[in-house]
Amino acid sequence: MHTSHTFVIEKPVQLFNYLMERFPDLKRTNIKRLLKFKSVFVNQRPITKHDYALMPGDLVHIKGYNPDKSGKRPPFFLEVVHEDSDIIVVIKPPKLLTIATEKEKAVTAYHQLRDYVEWQNPNRGERIFIVHRIDRDTSGLLVFARSEAVKRILQDSWDAVEKRYYAVVEGVPVKSEDIIESHLRESSKSLKMHSGAPSEEAKYAATKYKVVKVGDDYSLLDVTLLTGRKNQIRVHLSDRGHPVVGDKKYGATSNPAKRLGLHAYRLSFLHPSTGTRLVFSSELPAELKRLLKLSNENKAVAMRDRPPAFGPSAGKDDSPRRPRPERPTSDRPASKGRDVSPKRPRPDRPTSDRPAPKGRDVAPKRPRPDRQASDRPKPARPHSARPKRPRAKSSEKGFPRS
Repeated sequence: MHTSHTFVIEKPVQLFNYLMERFPDLKRTNIKRLLKFKSVFVNQRPITKHDYALMPGDLVHIKGYNPDKSGKRPPFFLEVVHEDSDIIVVIKPPKLLTIATEKEKAVTAYHQLRDYVEWQNPNRGERIFIVHRIDRDTSGLLVFARSEAVKRILQDSWDAVEKRYYAVVEGVPVKSEDIIESHLRESSKSLKMHSGAPSEEAKYAATKYKVVKVGDDYSLLDVTLLTGRKNQIRVHLSDRGHPVVGDKKYGATSNPAKRLGLHAYRLSFLHPSTGTRLVFSSELPAELKRLLKLSNENKAVAMRDRPPAFGPSAGKDDSPRRPRPERPTSDRPASKGRDVSPKRPRPDRPTSDRPAPKGRDVAPKRPRPDRQASDRPKPARPHSARPKRPRAKSSEKGFPRS
């Protein structure tokens, strides 16, 4: 187990400089890491600022510092989502036990949270108490009490707590929403839960589910526990022929996420001291989200087969409509506010009768008399043009014409 250290400040100094002086064997990067991950407490408050001003009498507490493994953060796999003086709510990852068993004593959610509380308050000797548990391979929300009195209050009213799970199952259930009821008993040989006839050993169990999303091979269900029996969700969904992904114990044939496809995502209950309604929720883990993708072909089929949920076509008859008879154009009724009567044709007017545009004289021009091509005067030769030299005749200069 990692040790903790508490020091009393004797003179004003900045926090980072004090840590460098107090722990000369630590590198600067290791001290920065302690501050970043909230492992340094001043007067029981986590501090991350390097230049935090320490005053005489302040208590500086370093949680998880081990001189043999300096700078390394102690293992803590839980995510704290709520913490007050009465309760602590965390998110447990899969493959972590809630409490110890005969085979595993240390690596549990309870053990880690107990160390977390001790590191926060090393001198108070505070304890935590388990209110409920979830399966080792199930991830999700867990509630712990900080006193035995709070634990009893929560456990006495636990049946009234809203407990909802996300379940990724194989295939698609026939009914999109239903309640599964049976009597569950545990086999002494296989240690598996089974649905059977009512008896003294078999206890009544009820599970409500609703299909939220459908993928190529798997479906996402929103499951509400109406009772709290061991492995209740896993047994009921397996009885319907849709076991939870990765649940080989209850008939699953695939494990693509390398974990159980069950996540406790919502808890709602009254605070044991104030009586106010508390609601905690957690998203579906990414490794389970990836199982719900649809191929392009299946997307097209889903959109084609999906009935309209709202709009003008919702709830109407989809049978083909009777074709509308064609009408002549002239027989169509006039639309509101528009005159569609045929216009009177405009009489043709001679060009000379057209009114002249403003500022322009458009009087007809006098026709130009036709002239023969031979009567047309030749254009004058430009002054700069050089006249051609006439060719010499054979009698000129005594030279024969070649």
